[in-house]
Amino acid sequence: MAKPNIAIKDIESALKFRRAMKSFDASKKINEEDIELILEAIRLTPTSYGFEPFNVIVAQDTDFRKKLEKAAGVNAAKFTASHLLIFTAKTGEELTRKDGHIDHMLRDVAYMNAIIRTGYKTFWKKWAKTDFKIFGDNEKLHQWAAR
Repeated sequence: MAKPNIAIKDIESALKFRRAMKSFDASKKINEEDIELILEAIRLTPTSYGFEPFNVIVAQDTDFRKKLEKAAGVNAAKFTASHLLIFTAKTGEELTRKDGHIDHMLRDVAYMNAIIRTGYKTFWKKWAKTDFKIFGDNEKLHQWAAR
C-alpha cells in the first residue's frame, strides 16, 4: 500500500471538526460507500493488543430501532440518523475460551502461526494477570474490553 499523501493541516482540520450531535436530519442518508469506510476506520483503529474486543452492529431495521429508541429515553433523538452504530464489548468468556475471540484475531486476522500465537497469548496473559490483574475474572475482562 502506498503512503497516503495527506497534508498535516487537513488532518488537523478534520480532527478539529468533531461535533456532538443532538439530532440528525432524517431526510439525509449516509451512502453505503461512506458507511463501509466508517466501519473500516473502526476496524483499523488501534485497540489494546490489536484484539478489537468489540462488535459493531449497524442497526437499520425500523422495528428494532423503534424498540431501541423506546429504551433510550433522553437519547432518543439520536435515532433519527440514517445508520445507528451499536458497539458491544466482548465478554471475558468470549475473549479467553479456546478458539475464542483472541484466538480468532491472532489466527484469522493477524495470520500468526501457532508458535507466534502461543508466545503472543503468553505475553498478553502475563500482562492481564500481573499488570492489570484481570485475567481469570470474566467481569474485569469484560470491563477491559468495553474501554
